[in-house]
Amino acid sequence: MSIISKLFTPPKSNYTNYYKIANYEITWKVQVFLSISLFPTTITYYFFDNNAFYPALYAFVTNWIMLFWLFKKKDYIICGTGHIVHAVLFLGAEMIIKKDALHLIEFPWFFVFSLFALLVLGKKIGSIVSGISFIFIIIYSLFFFTDNMSEILAEITYLHLIVVILNLLMGGLIMIFLVLEFKSTRAYAEKKYQKANIELIDKNKLIEAQNDEKTIMLKEIHHRVKNNLQVVSSMVRLQSFETEDVKAKKMFDSTVSRIIAMALIHEKMYQNDNLSKINLENYLKSLATDILRANHINKEVEFSISSELEIIGNRTIVPLALIFNELISNSLKHAFIGEEYDSKKCEIKSYIKMIDNDMFTIQYQDNGVWSDKKKESSFGLELIETFTEQLEGEMSKSSTLEGTTYIFKLKNID
Repeated sequence: MSIISKLFTPPKSNYTNYYKIANYEITWKVQVFLSISLFPTTITYYFFDNNAFYPALYAFVTNWIMLFWLFKKKDYIICGTGHIVHAVLFLGAEMIIKKDALHLIEFPWFFVFSLFALLVLGKKIGSIVSGISFIFIIIYSLFFFTDNMSEILAEITYLHLIVVILNLLMGGLIMIFLVLEFKSTRAYAEKKYQKANIELIDKNKLIEAQNDEKTIMLKEIHHRVKNNLQVVSSMVRLQSFETEDVKAKKMFDSTVSRIIAMALIHEKMYQNDNLSKINLENYLKSLATDILRANHINKEVEFSISSELEIIGNRTIVPLALIFNELISNSLKHAFIGEEYDSKKCEIKSYIKMIDNDMFTIQYQDNGVWSDKKKESSFGLELIETFTEQLEGEMSKSSTLEGTTYIFKLKNID
C-alpha cells in the first residue's frame, strides 16, 4: 500500500452502522485532501501574495488540528461540524473585514462546505451551514462588493487570477470527489445492508424452525405429563376401591381432584400456541366442570367467573389452580348439603380484579351454609393457606346465612 493510500485510509472506528462508517471515511478523506492541498497554496501565497498568506496559513494549521482531532476522537459528526462551521465563519468574517483582498475564492468554498455538510453531516447541520454561507454572501454582495472591487481591481495581477483559478479548481475537485465518494460509499453501505438483511432472514428462518421444533417437543411433553397424571389419578381411584373406610375414600377422592387440577394445566399448555401463558378464565371454567363431574353431585351447581387477569404464567397458575380446586371441592362437600338445596339454586361465583401490574384480588363465594362449621381447620384449608403464601398473598374468610366468602390478595409471581 502506497503512502497516499495509507493517508487516505481512515483509522478504525467503533461505528457499526454502515452509513456512519461511509460518512466517517468521507470526512477523513476530505480532511486529508484539504490538509495536503493547502500546503502548496500556503507556500505560493508566502512568496507571491503576503496579504493572503496568513489566512491560508491559518486554514492550513486548523485543518491539521481537525485532522488530528478526528484521528484521536474518531467522531466525524463533532469534528466535521466544528470544522465546517468554523471555516464558514472564518471565510465570512474575512470577506467583510479584509477590504484589500480579492474575494472570489470564498464563493466556491461556501458551496463546497455546504455540500459536505448536507451530504455527510445531515440535513439539519447542512441547512445551518448553507444558511450561514448565504447570509455572508448576501451581506458582502449588498454592502461590500462594490467598494471591494473598486479598490482591488486596479491591483489585480495575473498571479491573483492564477491563484483564484487554482482555488476554483481545487474546490471543483473536492465537489466532484464529494459526489463520487458519497455515491460509492452509499452504494457500499446499501450492499452491506442487503447482505446483512439476507443473513438476518436466514437466521430468523433457522430460529423459527428451531422454535417450532421446540414448541412441538414441549407440547408433546405436556401431553405426556397430562396422560401420566391421568394414569396416576386412575390408579388412585382403583386403590380407593380396596377400602371400605368412608373417610379414606374421601381422602382418595381429594387426591384425585388435585391430580386432575394439575393434569388440566398441562392439557391447557399443549392446546395453547403460547406455552408459557394460559387463559385464566377458560382454565378455571374447565377446572370447575371437571371437579363437578368428578364429585358426582346430584344437584345443579352453577359456576361463574369474571376475571380482569386474562393471561397468567406457569409459576402462578399452579398454586392458583390448586387453591381453586380446594375451594370448589370444599363448597361441593360442605356448602350444598340438605334437602333445601334440591330446589334451591346452588351458585359458586368468583371475581378476579387487578390491583396493579403484580397484585390481584380474588373474591370467591358460594350461596350455601357449610355443614362442617365445627371443624376450624382441615388439610384442604392448610393447602389453601400454603399456596396463598407461595403467591406472597393473604386470605380472609367469612360465613353468613347467605353463604361463605373467601377474599384473597395475591401476587402474580411470573
